[in-house]
Amino acid sequence: MRRDTRNMVARTRIDVPLTLALSPLLAAQALWVRRRALQLPEPDGVRTGQIGSGPDLRLLVIGDSSAAGVGVMRQEQALTPQLAANLADGRKVTWHLAARNGATTADAPGLLAPLKGEAFDLAYVIFGVNDAKDLRSERAWRRDLSALTDTLKQNHGAPRIFFSGLPPIRAFPLLPEPLRSVLSLRAQRFDHALQKVARRSACHHLPIDVPLDPAGMAEDGFHPGAGIYTTWAEHAAIRIARHL
Repeated sequence: MRRDTRNMVARTRIDVPLTLALSPLLAAQALWVRRRALQLPEPDGVRTGQIGSGPDLRLLVIGDSSAAGVGVMRQEQALTPQLAANLADGRKVTWHLAARNGATTADAPGLLAPLKGEAFDLAYVIFGVNDAKDLRSERAWRRDLSALTDTLKQNHGAPRIFFSGLPPIRAFPLLPEPLRSVLSLRAQRFDHALQKVARRSACHHLPIDVPLDPAGMAEDGFHPGAGIYTTWAEHAAIRIARHL
């Protein structure tokens, strides 16, 4: 097991020399993607709500554009309200969404600022894609994750914290090669670091086990579509409920 893990880490670290060797091409492709990509808005709708009946469960979802629901038109089609609905089996779920398109873990304190004094029973954290594609260092990624974990526990009383694993970037139709492969390797390395932070912080890492069929992605080729958000919410709720 340890040997397999070391081999996996070694393979994902290939992104460092690849990035250096291909940097002119990668920079050109990144500029091309930025110019070509559709700039989809965050969906309309409320970012807090309550559903179900029974014992109280206070849910926080914090993160980036996928947490915010970019890729669908209405918030009820997005991840957070559907996650709350799936968790509301015999529970009264009060949910809050703190997310922004383009956010990295460094933006987490600002996203939490409006929720000062709010307490939560569990937090679902969705960061990483922007940290990886914006070429943030792994050290900064681990530091910000640890700081966010401490803040959620100490300032918001969250006894259960669940980290969403990074998605398979290789499945994003928008990205050309070799940019797609390099970012995919970076995402794998960041996800491995996320798993280590989760273990050390007594949190939970939930891999994204939802097939990212290109036909189910949003029209920008980068974000989930409605069906993927629905399946993601169902799978995440099943895993989270095991710990409740």
